[in-house]
Amino acid sequence: MKVIDLNTGVKKKVTFDKDHNPIFTAVNGDLNDNKVDVPAEGKEACNELEVPSKGMRLEAWYPELPDLLFGGNKEFSFFNASEFQRKRNVRKDIREFLANTPCVKVYAKKLNTDRLMKFTDNGDVLLHEVLAFAYVEYIDPVFSIYMHDRMHELFYNGMVVSEIYLAVAAKRRLPKSVLEELMK
Repeated sequence: MKVIDLNTGVKKKVTFDKDHNPIFTAVNGDLNDNKVDVPAEGKEACNELEVPSKGMRLEAWYPELPDLLFGGNKEFSFFNASEFQRKRNVRKDIREFLANTPCVKVYAKKLNTDRLMKFTDNGDVLLHEVLAFAYVEYIDPVFSIYMHDRMHELFYNGMVVSEIYLAVAAKRRLPKSVLEELMK
């Protein structure tokens, strides 16, 4: 598969080794035609990892992360890692995340696949949904602390709810007079 590296603008070939590590190698060719160097027999494999962006329906699954957009098809549920970075105004190397985050290899083995990443036809990187929280942690370490605090609450108390849920539930369940009294 050939892609344009969003961080460097360099055309790259992406393959995976036997341990599910991504291997990125620069290739020659026109940046406007990212498949110019694909041999005829490689075109099927290349298309298999590419998802058309036209008509793609993405939605936020988590109220606390409205900029983390998920989508999917029959074989692959994903989130748009590139769009998340754009919305957060962050430019981090997705290759570094894939190569240096231990859970990437663990999930690849658990799911028995090396296909945790795909690309849209416009070059956006789509990562498998199971990597979402690890990716958020990589992009936003401050939010990572929030997630760890919620996990502590879950393990300590046996349950946890978000601040957004608490606010909505209170608004739905409590009379206006009680809410006003709480605000004092």
